[in-house]
Amino acid sequence: MSKSAVLSPAEVKEALNGLLDPAWLRLRKVAHALARHRGLEAEDLLQEAFARALEGSRQCPRDIEVVRFLAEAMRSIASGALKARRRSPEGRASGDDESQDVLENVPDLGPSVEERLESAQEIALRRRAVLELFADDATAQLMVEGMMVGMEGEELRELVDLTPTEFASKRRLVRRRIDAAYPEGRK
Repeated sequence: MSKSAVLSPAEVKEALNGLLDPAWLRLRKVAHALARHRGLEAEDLLQEAFARALEGSRQCPRDIEVVRFLAEAMRSIASGALKARRRSPEGRASGDDESQDVLENVPDLGPSVEERLESAQEIALRRRAVLELFADDATAQLMVEGMMVGMEGEELRELVDLTPTEFASKRRLVRRRIDAAYPEGRK
């Protein structure tokens, strides 16, 4: 991408300084939606997107509005953080607390670690498969991610920043593509 096809860090800073309250609200909603199920802090995710845009490691194309660019940057950062966390072994905190000994002797009546891990992996695979249906449409993909975290109605429309007519059209596209891929529904 040529330099003239993207905003400079100074232009990104100027665009950020010019954002109105509804745009800030939308960015915060996107950050919360993306961070909620990935074990991240929404403000950290938002700040990381700002930092990368301002330092130039994430470049905003001129034909994309800054709010949409930042929303996509946050989605990408959150996805990368989730993948990195899955690759690294989680350390277990060890403590000398006596209550720890008592808790270790209580039988766990819930699903085993292996069952929970298999279930989480299965859910992640299903989500990834549905999101891949929209690999060619970032707006539809963002809409589906919002739906997956329980967003709906006006909140979802604000997330994808579409007019009511555009939103209804995009929602139909999402529904039709999922129905075509899973004609008998998800099992």
